[in-house]
Amino acid sequence: MQRLVRMFEQALEPSEQEDFVERLERVRSEGHNWGWGVGDDMDDLMAEYGFAEE
Repeated sequence: MQRLVRMFEQALEPSEQEDFVERLERVRSEGHNWGWGVGDDMDDLMAEYGFAEE
């Protein structure tokens, strides 16, 4: 699961944001159904990159 979260983070990089933010929001939301804290990790990353509050 760490690889999935790392790929999610790479898509949040400024050079990638325009193409992926809408899709990342959907993936982040769905991630809460996957277990192992994946959705929480994605929430944290979105907040870190300025897209959502922690």
